[in-house]
Amino acid sequence: MADPPGPLTRRQQNAFLKLAALGGSPAAVCQKLGLELEQVSRTLAADSEFRRRTEDVRRTQYENVRAALYRSAMEGNVSAQTLFIRLEQAAPEAAADTGPAGDDLENLSDAELLSLFERLSVLKTEAEQLTASVDAHRA
Repeated sequence: MADPPGPLTRRQQNAFLKLAALGGSPAAVCQKLGLELEQVSRTLAADSEFRRRTEDVRRTQYENVRAALYRSAMEGNVSAQTLFIRLEQAAPEAAADTGPAGDDLENLSDAELLSLFERLSVLKTEAEQLTASVDAHRA
């Protein structure tokens, strides 16, 4: 039986975060880099610096999606307006705080941290689709 994969090396962490910052889901990034999700989980559990950097990427993703959605809403896209209002009503604190930070991250399980990335990837895709819809409507 093979040994379980170890944590990510610093080089692998940097590559993972770079692709994640471009919007890749953890699963897609791992597949592209030839890594296993278990390695990311182990690294998140063991390396506070990687957790912090991961959270920084997540916050940036969230803000990018929120800004794209807002822009689309302000350009008159009714679907974007509706989604933006729903998001703000569902989580008004999101306008001021993009999610858990610092010690709060330490309380999240590996699965919860990976879930945060997955949700952001879905939101980013939806925002891109809305933006594409607005762009197509303009043409």
